Amino acid sequence: MNHSPIPALCRLALLSLLLLPLCAVVSCVDESEPAATGTIINVGDALPAFSVVTNRGDTLSLDSLRQRRSVIAFFHTGCPDCRRTLPVLDSLYRVASVQPDFRMVCISRAEAEHSVSAYWQQAHFAMPYAAQPDRTLYDRFAHTGVPRIYVADTAIVVRAVFDDSRVPTLAELLASVR
Repeated sequence: MNHSPIPALCRLALLSLLLLPLCAVVSCVDESEPAATGTIINVGDALPAFSVVTNRGDTLSLDSLRQRRSVIAFFHTGCPDCRRTLPVLDSLYRVASVQPDFRMVCISRAEAEHSVSAYWQQAHFAMPYAAQPDRTLYDRFAHTGVPRIYVADTAIVVRAVFDDSRVPTLAELLASVR
């Protein structure tokens, strides 16, 4: 039998081309990220100092979260896990924002305002966001991975952390804020 190596190489090249987009879809980790993995802020830690201006023009800072239950979520609109998590977060916002001691903000990781704004409009999200063009703020919370959600109590102590390992349910998020 005469087996030419060219068809095998063609099959391998075709398979590689088919699998390449799948690799990009599976992971929301930027290859330029540091080798360390996971979160810097864990359950029981205080939130780090920060300040962001939301799409509504409100300034949200560590001081504004004192005496309030809060949710801080990091995302990127190009991330498939984030696209599954953001609607759940929006549902949480719609339910919990009626409470005067509740605050929530979604913060983009290295994504421009116009991109985030367009996605929010397309998805009809009610929750506020703060577009961050770089990783400066994100790097105070974590090394890698989005979505990443931090739930803090009225003393600004983190009571729950949800990461990109699975999409939290609305019930889980509600339980963590109560």
